[in-house]
Amino acid sequence: MLPAYLADVFGQKHVGAIHGRALTAWSASALFGPLLLSKLRATSYQDAIDKLVATVDDDRFREAFGAGKEELEHLVDAKTVTITKLMQVVPDGVIDPTPTLYVGVGGVCHAAYGLACAHAGIALSFVRRCACRLMLVCHVAHR
Repeated sequence: MLPAYLADVFGQKHVGAIHGRALTAWSASALFGPLLLSKLRATSYQDAIDKLVATVDDDRFREAFGAGKEELEHLVDAKTVTITKLMQVVPDGVIDPTPTLYVGVGGVCHAAYGLACAHAGIALSFVRRCACRLMLVCHVAHR
C-alpha cells in the first residue's frame, strides 16, 4: 500500500528509493525509539529519587535504609530505595513526584514527533515545488 501511495504523491520515477528510505527510517525508529524512551524514563526516575533524598536528613536516611546516602546508587539498584519508600521518610510538605514523573518524557516524545512532521512537510513541499517547476518546464518546452 505504501509504494502505491508514494507513487501517487511523488511519481513513479523515484518510488523505490523513497520507499527504501521510509523503511530505513521505520527500522531505525523501531530500534532506537524504545531505547531512547527507556533512557528518558530512567533519568526521570533517578532525578526524582535524587531530589527526594536531598530533603531527607542523613541520620533518618541511614536509619530507614541501613546505609548512608553515599550508597544511594546501590540501594536504588537493589530496589531498597524507591520513591514510595522515600515518601515515608521525607519531611512533611514534600510533594510526591509520582503523578508528574514522566511528564518530561512525554514532552520530549511530542517534540520529536513535531520535528518529524515538520521535516516531512518541508520535504513534501520541496518535492511538490520541484515537480511543479518540472511540469512547467516540460509544458513550455512542448510549445
